[in-house]
Amino acid sequence: MRINLNAPVTLASAGALITGFFDWWRQQLLSLLPRAWRLRLSKHFERPILVLSEHALQVKPSGAQIANPKVYELGDTVRARAEIAQENPRWLARRVDVELNQEEVLLRRVMLPAAAASRLSDAIRLQLDRLSPFHGEDVRFNYRVFGETSSDIELELAMVPNSLLVKYESRLRALGLAIHRFRVSDAALGLRPVGRQRTRQEKTRLIFAGSACAIWLAAFLLAPGAREAELTALSNRIATLRASGEKGADLKVKVEHAREAAELAADMTSPKAPLAVLNRLTELTPNDAQVLLLTLEDDHLDMEGVAANARWITTRIGRSKDFKRVRLVPPVPEGAHTLEHFRIEAEFASLQPAQGETP
Repeated sequence: MRINLNAPVTLASAGALITGFFDWWRQQLLSLLPRAWRLRLSKHFERPILVLSEHALQVKPSGAQIANPKVYELGDTVRARAEIAQENPRWLARRVDVELNQEEVLLRRVMLPAAAASRLSDAIRLQLDRLSPFHGEDVRFNYRVFGETSSDIELELAMVPNSLLVKYESRLRALGLAIHRFRVSDAALGLRPVGRQRTRQEKTRLIFAGSACAIWLAAFLLAPGAREAELTALSNRIATLRASGEKGADLKVKVEHAREAAELAADMTSPKAPLAVLNRLTELTPNDAQVLLLTLEDDHLDMEGVAANARWITTRIGRSKDFKRVRLVPPVPEGAHTLEHFRIEAEFASLQPAQGETP
């Protein structure tokens, strides 16, 4: 594919370049496929070539020469259109190519200066009155470059009067067919039709394209408002959830405080609570005994202190049904008039409240 970057960009040239690019791209993609797949897909993109005469229409597949091409008699247009619709309904949806005989086309070799390379179409259009017997505005033309030198450009120029093309277009329009381009027989040149009538397939594509553009435009215009509304709704939802979360957090703190108070109350009323143990030891030890260290751990009691008779204290605690496995840890010094340093170990049995004591 050849693209002249120095040529001016017009609407017609841009459309031709885009169409040519997609055709070239399709051919390149098809060439990468296996032969069987390539042939099957090529038939889908194949355009029929029509050879139109005064009383008949001859159809042959694009790019193929067959021995007995299909011929439709044009004496009855309605019948011919019905036959085409029945045998080849895709032709009514897609555009077809029309082949022109060289007798209907004026072919000329022309030389133009190399300075006109970037504006060949404009240079040819200015010389149409001189190059053809027709007025420049009444001629459809196309060209291809044969060769270039440093000073000249050699072109092959094809020119057809618009009246002939309009005649073919009207006859094919009566059959329900739309023209993609006019092909020149035995020449790699094509001419665009004078009138441009939309096919059913093109109308469907335009409807879908227009709908897609309308949806995109609506989304583009409405998206900011929708986004703002969504953000507002999310903010309100977050505020509601935050309020609920704060209430839940306050309720959790209150429950924790109530649980701690209940545990504290249960500890204070438990028979094995430190206060209950101290009360019971106070009842069991004499007044002259001094407790220096008292350790309460699980069900174990460890008490250190000084007293006049440590063995008597041990015996008194051991006889209590509230303690078990009571023992005096030696050594314990002997002496009637000296205080004994003692250490007593015991385990809790089941501390019961004393007479008249509220647990």
